[in-house]
Amino acid sequence: MVDFLCWGLQPGRVVARPPYVTATTLALTWTASATEAASRDLADQIAIMGDPWLPSPDLVPRWPDADTGCDATLALILDYGVQVVHIPTIMRRSDDPIVLPEAARTVRTAEAVALTALVGQARDNYLAIPDIHRLHAATINSRVARLAEDLTEDVDTYRRLATYLAFLRNEGLPLLAERRQTLRHVRSIPRGVVEDLPAAAAHTPDARSVAAAWVWLDATLGRPAGGPHAHMAPSILLAFDHDLNPEGRMLLREWWQQYLQVSATTVLDGSFARPVHEHGERHVS
Repeated sequence: MVDFLCWGLQPGRVVARPPYVTATTLALTWTASATEAASRDLADQIAIMGDPWLPSPDLVPRWPDADTGCDATLALILDYGVQVVHIPTIMRRSDDPIVLPEAARTVRTAEAVALTALVGQARDNYLAIPDIHRLHAATINSRVARLAEDLTEDVDTYRRLATYLAFLRNEGLPLLAERRQTLRHVRSIPRGVVEDLPAAAAHTPDARSVAAAWVWLDATLGRPAGGPHAHMAPSILLAFDHDLNPEGRMLLREWWQQYLQVSATTVLDGSFARPVHEHGERHVS
């Protein structure tokens, strides 16, 4: 028997793709590609499948249907005191990386949009997509808008949203909309702060800008969109985050926390100094 792969990889040998590969691909995509709507629906479903996690039944009840889940989630919103200004532009869990994997970003953004709409509904303030776009000040594309509506028909969505609400409550319900407004134009972190970071992070190319992008994500609990470096490669941010040790993260957190405090009372001149160290916990309000 001939090893087809080894045979085909010999230098100078050109091998056509086996016909069954093309036939199988066509068979799997033919129906979905028959119309634009069918292709769109399949792409939407693939986006949802990109992040299949569900919370443990010990943490969130298994509601019997979407209506029950919706009512329970609306009650949680009121019980926790959640307002639309508390909702991030993407839903991240406490154990998630600072930039989510690409496969999960669309559905997590849609969940943030859906949760914002639910919070508005709980407060008798019904928000349309343009309203949420203005509130988030970040791109909401057509797929995200569709998914934000479609997801509310699935009972499991409400179990996930309930988990996110608990996370936000544990974070102290920070005023994320205000943080986004304040940090949106902070394009670099002072040199003295960056120089005190761990060496690997401090020596990152254009470290002051990368640190500003990291600060935006850390403070707003959201996504790069709407921030000072919306198009920075996720790989750069993930590498920078990896190079920060706990002390480095705390240094940057202390900086943005004091920046927010000062910006609430005075107009900054762009030469914000390094904040004074206090202690090791993370302040979130």
